[in-house]
Formats: sequence, C-alpha cells, structure tokens
Amino acid sequence: MHIYLVRHGRTTAPDAYNGSTDIALSPEGMQQARYSSSLLKAIAFDACYCSPLQRCRDTLDLLGVPVTAAIEDELREIDFGRWEGLTLAQIAERDQLNLDRWQRERGRFSFPGGEGIETFSRRVADWFDRLACRDHQRVLVVTHAGVIRRALCHLLGFGHDHVYTFGIREAGITLVHRRPDFCVLEFLNRGGERDG
Repeated sequence: MHIYLVRHGRTTAPDAYNGSTDIALSPEGMQQARYSSSLLKAIAFDACYCSPLQRCRDTLDLLGVPVTAAIEDELREIDFGRWEGLTLAQIAERDQLNLDRWQRERGRFSFPGGEGIETFSRRVADWFDRLACRDHQRVLVVTHAGVIRRALCHLLGFGHDHVYTFGIREAGITLVHRRPDFCVLEFLNRGGERDG
C-alpha cells in the first residue's frame, strides 16, 4: 500500500496553536495546495481520507483528486485546550508553569483543558493500523502536521519522542510504502512551495 500524506496549506493564523480550532486557509495556503495538486494528477488513488476540519477539506478540494473522500474524525489535529489560538509567546506569558511541564513530561503531557499526547498518539496509530487492513493500493490522506508526525513514528517504528524529527511542510506530500512486514519512507515534503 502506498500512503500519500498531505498536510493542509497555510492558514490565516500560521503561528498559533490551532489544533481543534476550525480556521480557513490563507491565499498563500490555497496556492500551496494548487501547486501540490500538479504533483498528484498522474496518481490513480483508490481511496481518500480527510480530517473533518475546514483547512483540510479545502486543501483536498484544491488538490482536485477525482475520488470521493471519507471524512475521518480520528485524523483531526490534537486539541490544545486552553492554548488554542495562542502563539508560543502568548502561552509563555499566560501559562509558563504548564509550558515547563510540557518540556519535562513530553509525550506524557496533557494540554490544559485539551487532549493528552498519549491519547492522541494512540488515536492516530489505531487509525493507521485499521487502514492497513483495507484493500487499497494508493491512498491519499489529507490531515495535519501533528497527525503526520505521529503516523510516521508509528509506521516507521520510531518512538513518539522522535516526532519533531520530521518537519512537515504546509501542503507538502509525504509518501510511505507499507509492505507486509515494514514500511519505507519514499519521500518527505514534496510540493507545497516551489523549490528555489
């Protein structure tokens, strides 16, 4: 199975922690998605899955893939709780204690009023395990940077402490080839923005 993972394009608030907040694509994000669409035109997808959040659904529309998408709640981004809509500087100003705790606890941390990282990681891993049981050859998954990072760690056998090993470009395309016994990262972050 070839799994094409696409992050949504840039949003109208790219520097804020917007996990569960439903925000729109910016004009630049729309252009990023259009550019990535040119790289997907020749691929015959037999399935497509998308996060329910608007930025992903709009990215999917701009990709122009002629396959009906299934909207999957498990593909939504992590819920940052009381940190939703805030920049890192604003979080540091308002909630330095929890920010320090996040640095100490890492994958065991739960966002104040939001989702726990372990719960989020399990949600993503379980969804991709179910995907492996489906009879697909080429699958498109349009989702969020956090979901893609967690999926890559799970599929490639890295511990979830390594999630930030992967920088996920806005509207970038990542390809994982899932074989019977292991997965291969074929490429990371194609598209999104023109190289050079």
